Formats: sequence, structure tokens, C-alpha cells
Amino acid sequence: MIYISEEIPTDLQYFDAYQKLPIWRREKCGRFSGMRDKKLCVAAFFLLSYSLEKEYGIREFEFGYGEFGKPYLLGHDGIFFNISHCGAGVACAVSSAEIGVDIEEYRRFSPFNLRLAQTICNENELTILQESGQAEIEFCKLFTKKESAAKLIGKGLGCGLKNILSEKIVHKLYSSEKYSVSAAAYFAEENQRFYKVVEKILN
Repeated sequence: MIYISEEIPTDLQYFDAYQKLPIWRREKCGRFSGMRDKKLCVAAFFLLSYSLEKEYGIREFEFGYGEFGKPYLLGHDGIFFNISHCGAGVACAVSSAEIGVDIEEYRRFSPFNLRLAQTICNENELTILQESGQAEIEFCKLFTKKESAAKLIGKGLGCGLKNILSEKIVHKLYSSEKYSVSAAAYFAEENQRFYKVVEKILN
């Protein structure tokens, strides 16, 4: 299941929500220097909390970290998650199998940056982008697919993005007027669907 929330904390909500975080998550949020990133860090945690309780009844949890820094749930074998955020919202994927998710704003890719695209896309992908008539939007969608695949594999951008997409990886896509979301898994699950969070994630 992939949950999406556009609820970003106000200053007042942030300070209230921060006090409700477990100590280990406060430390994580405290490492960010900008207030925007701190707020997104808080929002991501509360969306993950919402998702885990909704899907698996889990109310308390802690993170462990893999060799390349990918987080996992301590004491909950067989339950996997991934989170991502951008200025427009937060995405969280929870699943019974490894999964990766990415959310990106279209405006980050506007105007279309050919030099950036050349470092991320293969020749065929570049041709499709340039002939699409809306290269910045299609580049954003393609980037989320590649980034979610990299997060699925668990090595992040270090694994290289040019040829990361393959038939072994299944993608679910969602697009709004402001952003694109992609979730990547090694096989399609019937419950791997998008759900736009209506309920508030911040109390």
C-alpha cells in the first residue's frame, strides 16, 4: 500500500509534533539545518506511523539500517517500508516485500535540464523525453521511477541510474498537478495501490 499526504506542518504544528516524536526520531530531524526539511522529516514519520498502524496494527517501532543506509523495522520481520518527501508532500510505502518509493515536484525539473538528464538517462530515454513535448514533466516521472528502483535495491543513487530500470522491477505510478510518485517492487501485489490520505496525519 502506498500512502500520500500533502499535509506539511505549520510552525506551530511542527513544534507540537516534534515533542511527540520518539527520541531517536528527534535526533534524525535535528540533523537537518533548514526548517522546511525538519517539517518534512516530522511529516514523513507521522505518515509512516499512520500507514503501519492502518495496515499492520503497529503503533511503536524503531529503525535499523542496512549496509547502505536503507532503514528497516526492528523486530518486524516480513514487513517493509520506504518513505520519501518533497516540498509538495510525503509518500510512504508499506508492503510484505521489499519496496522503494519516491515523490518529486514537477517544478524541480522545470525548465528541462538536458545536462542533468544526460547523467541519468540512457540514449533511448533521452530521445523519448526530447520528443515528448513536455520534457520536464516526463523527466520528473522517469526520475521517480529510477529513484524508487534505486531505493528498492537499497543502494541509493550509488548504484547508477542510467540503466537501472528492468523487467524484473514493477512500478506503480501516481501523478497529481504538482508532483509525481513512483513505487517499485520486484513483483506486482494486488494491494500495492495508491491511497490519497484524507485523514490528518498530525494531531
